[in-house]
Amino acid sequence: MTLMAEQVPAEPEADRQSWRATWRQAGLLLMGGLALAGAIILAFWVLTPNTKAVQQPSTAAPTPKTTASAAAPPTIASTADQDNKYVQALNDRGISFANPEAAIYNGKLVCDNIRLGMTVPQIVTAFRASNPALSGHADTYVAISVHTYCPQNGNLVAGGS
Repeated sequence: MTLMAEQVPAEPEADRQSWRATWRQAGLLLMGGLALAGAIILAFWVLTPNTKAVQQPSTAAPTPKTTASAAAPPTIASTADQDNKYVQALNDRGISFANPEAAIYNGKLVCDNIRLGMTVPQIVTAFRASNPALSGHADTYVAISVHTYCPQNGNLVAGGS
């Protein structure tokens, strides 16, 4: 009697793949998952209404922030000369910023807030709340901003130009 050794059939070569191919597929799946997670986070961020104050990057001096929509930057167009005069007017009144671009951004934001229906007292109050170090200059800051970037609303503020 002869014992026949049972042979285990080998897996066909077509069904096997190398470790390199396996890791490549795992990497692609991971990248796809990260891209999907990023898209979900971005969609959540864009579609969630913002009820908090706009926050600018920190500078040496606090920058004004008001309750305008953070989804879009201010819509006020200006020239470099206009922006330079604005920053100089702030400096002349003792209001200085380590980042003049933040001051310009927030100055334009004042006008966007007026356009969106906020009153000047509401804007001044928001400025004071978000910038305690500059709260004594809130009225002046808002007035200079209005006279520079939305002079058609100059009747809403006193002096400051």
